[in-house]
Amino acid sequence: MPVIRTLAAFAVAATMASAAWAQATPPEKCEKPDPHPGRLASNEKLRGWTREVNRWQECMKVQIAAVQAKADQEVKEANAAVAASNAAINDYNAIVKEFQAQVEAAQ
Repeated sequence: MPVIRTLAAFAVAATMASAAWAQATPPEKCEKPDPHPGRLASNEKLRGWTREVNRWQECMKVQIAAVQAKADQEVKEANAAVAASNAAINDYNAIVKEFQAQVEAAQ
C-alpha cells in the first residue's frame, strides 16, 4: 500500500506543478531600442539613444533573472518528483522481493 500512496502523491504533485506552469504569465516585453542614430547625430540624440539602450538592458536583465528563477524552481520540483518516483520504485521492488520470498518459502 505505501507504493500506491507514494505514486498517488507523485501524480498529484505533477498535476499541480503543470497547472502552475500553465497559469504563469510571461514577463512584460522590453521595448527594443531604435537603431544607433549614426556618428553624425547630435550629442543630445546620442545621449537619448544611450539612455534608451540602458533601459532596455536593465529590462532584459530583470526578465532574464525572472526566467532563471522560474527555471531553477522547476528544476528543483522536477528533482523532487524524480526522487519521489525513485522512492516509489524502490518500495515496489522491495514489496515484490518480499512476495517472491514468500512464494518460494511456500513451495
